Amino acid sequence: MNIPAENQVTQLISLLPPDIVQLIAREPEEDAKKFEYVKALLLQRFKLSSEKFRQLFNKHQKASESTWYDFYYELKNYLEGWLNGLNVKIFEQLKDLMLVDQIKKRTSMEFKEHFMDEWTTIISPTEMVKKIEDFEDVRKTIKSKLFATQTERTNKGQFKPRYEIFSKLHYYSHYSKHSDKWNDYRHQKDHRQREDAQQRDWFPNKNQDHSFDERYRPRCFECRSYSHFKPQCPRLKSNEKINCVSSNDDLLETYTIRGLVNGFEMPILRDTGATVDVISQKFVDYAKMTGEHV
Repeated sequence: MNIPAENQVTQLISLLPPDIVQLIAREPEEDAKKFEYVKALLLQRFKLSSEKFRQLFNKHQKASESTWYDFYYELKNYLEGWLNGLNVKIFEQLKDLMLVDQIKKRTSMEFKEHFMDEWTTIISPTEMVKKIEDFEDVRKTIKSKLFATQTERTNKGQFKPRYEIFSKLHYYSHYSKHSDKWNDYRHQKDHRQREDAQQRDWFPNKNQDHSFDERYRPRCFECRSYSHFKPQCPRLKSNEKINCVSSNDDLLETYTIRGLVNGFEMPILRDTGATVDVISQKFVDYAKMTGEHV
């Protein structure tokens, strides 16, 4: 566009979003006027890492609105960004990178967390395999020592499960020195066992297989009698109570008057504000109806 060098940064800033302009404004004034400096700054700021290019290359999917040529060039750019980020230049380095990538997919999560800082920079398969072997040997040694220590403590009686220790401490602290508490505990336990037995007798298991001769006899769920069901139980009838409430006529008495409608005296609700009058059909004489509005 033949833009003079001193005006290139000004033209570029007018086309950039405000948050990117703020990055340029933080730089020294002399450097912020140089186009090549600003260009290198922005490219370095938004440059993707080699690991990010690898993830994009492995997970990239073709968009429905794009062509296969677009998809090819996108994959090519991601692959080149991945290789350039790791400085892979020759075919032997490319083979090593493919092998390391496959080995990384099959390592344990513990190994990945241990080498997280240098995970993306390991591109040699021999280096990766050596690290894995050393890690596995150290882990096996530590586990075997821990297992031997626990076994030795168990055999000597020095190591007991935590729940067993807690249960014994609870027993001695509450019941060994207080016989009354122990008697109360036994009494409550026996009472619960009797209640459970009674519940099993009242509510037999529905999944139990009854033969034809031993058919289950239905009975009342209230008093457990076989002579009637719960709705006819006399125990419920003896507890019934009847509450009387005032009728609707008593509630509306202060708002009604007595009047004649078609010769019949009846209560009338005063000043309802309704535009349509409603009356029961038994008070209507159809022979006198004219079909006209009054």
